[in-house]
Amino acid sequence: MAAVLNISAQEANQLLDKGEAVLIDVREAFEHRGEKIGYAVNVPVEQVTAQLVEKHLHDNKTVIFHCQSGARSRQTATAMAENVSADIYDLEGGIEGWKSAGLPTLKASSAPLPLNRQVQLVISIMILTGLLVYYFISPLGLLLPLFASLGLLNAALTGWCGMAKLLALMPWNK
Repeated sequence: MAAVLNISAQEANQLLDKGEAVLIDVREAFEHRGEKIGYAVNVPVEQVTAQLVEKHLHDNKTVIFHCQSGARSRQTATAMAENVSADIYDLEGGIEGWKSAGLPTLKASSAPLPLNRQVQLVISIMILTGLLVYYFISPLGLLLPLFASLGLLNAALTGWCGMAKLLALMPWNK
């Protein structure tokens, strides 16, 4: 298995400026639309295949993967290292590392909130609505905060968030 190497934002920027690498953003499409590195090609993590990566290589022999902070891209880079005939790098810190290095990103003027913030917003509204229903109408209002807390507990224990999956399907996130 080929090794996945980390690459700093400055080193990645130099390779990309010279046209010696391809940068693949494995975040969801709505995340990429909201803010992106100018060089990046968006291929969401669940759609990444060796054939797709090879298609984007052209004459390059280097692929750099990135996501928001580095977790998804590291996992993807590791999976691709065995199947792609190129040097595989993971951008240290993802797009956040890129911005921390003072490198530019392109931001959309009107983009949806990041998915994690949408989840936080919906759960907050569920809790507040449930408490208001409980106080003014019925004790059954406590069911909404109960469902919200059970969903958060499940997400924390399993890493799977049903609310995030549901919100990702919404039209504003397409």
